[in-house]
Parts: sequence; C-alpha cells; structure tokens
Amino acid sequence: MNKAQQGIRRKKRVLQFAEQIEIEQDERRLVFRVGRSGSRIFYFDRDHTRQTVCGVDVEASTEWDGDDLIIAETTEDGSTLTERLTRLSADQIAHLLVGEDSRLFRQPVSIRSVYDRVAN
Repeated sequence: MNKAQQGIRRKKRVLQFAEQIEIEQDERRLVFRVGRSGSRIFYFDRDHTRQTVCGVDVEASTEWDGDDLIIAETTEDGSTLTERLTRLSADQIAHLLVGEDSRLFRQPVSIRSVYDRVAN
C-alpha cells in the first residue's frame, strides 16, 4: 500500500460514524473513546504529541470555549481534526467533528452526532 492509499485509509477511519462514545474526565485529563477505535487521552494543562491507532504522530490540544470542550489534532502533513463536545442536557452530548485535508477533500468534512447517556 503506497503512502497516498495509507492516507486515504487513515482518513476513512477518522471519519467513520461511531455508534457510541465514552468519556472519562478528571482535573488533569480526558479519556475519549469513540466506537471501536480505541482510547485517546488528552491533557488539559498542556499540548502534547500522541500516536494514532495507525501509528501517525499528531499534535493534540484541548481548550474550553465557554461550556464546550474543543479537541484539536494536527498531523505532520497539515491535516486537522477538530472536535467540539457540547452538553445539550444532563443526558445528551453533541459531538461535532470537522476534518480538513486539502489533498483529499475540496472542503472540510463535518459529522455531527448527538449521544444519549446510557445507564451503567
């Protein structure tokens, strides 16, 4: 598989629809699980580099925009993935995902999902 094919495969994984999300949070970090893609850990107090399930290094950051949590990731090739988590109610969270990669898409690709809390 050549580098372009690997990039397309990686983007398809990123943009796959997820049936569920799981979020764990403490004062220092957020553990974010989407579907079967594994866990991603983000730190509130610093930007950091993490590796995707495909082995790609990404620069990751989190910040609050009012009550919304913004998660931003940028790869070495300039592709970006930005996620906005918004609490709609005590039992619902909206998840807006925007992916940008000028080599693959003419315009940003966005997916908006609303998740309901499931009792444990």
